[in-house]
Amino acid sequence: MADIIYGQTDDMADTSNKLTTFSSDLEARLNQIRNNITTIADATKGKSSPALLDNYEDLDIKLKQYVEELEVYGSGLQQKANDFEEVDAVASASVPTYTVG
Repeated sequence: MADIIYGQTDDMADTSNKLTTFSSDLEARLNQIRNNITTIADATKGKSSPALLDNYEDLDIKLKQYVEELEVYGSGLQQKANDFEEVDAVASASVPTYTVG
């Protein structure tokens, strides 16, 4: 990727990739935790099981919203990097070249 007026698209793309990778990894880990919580709740007797599931469900909803936000930020950052590359390419093509001699 090329240098641009407002920054480096390589850095933007790298950060975007890190955000989306972290988001995917976090989502996978949350799914593993959900399975563990469900297993524990199934083995628990009495009122504890529904309380555990209810509390975890609230937390899971918030964490999955966070995962979605990270995905949106990562995608948006990648789009900005692509846009800046296009602007840089158009600007570079528009600069007149002169030969001396």
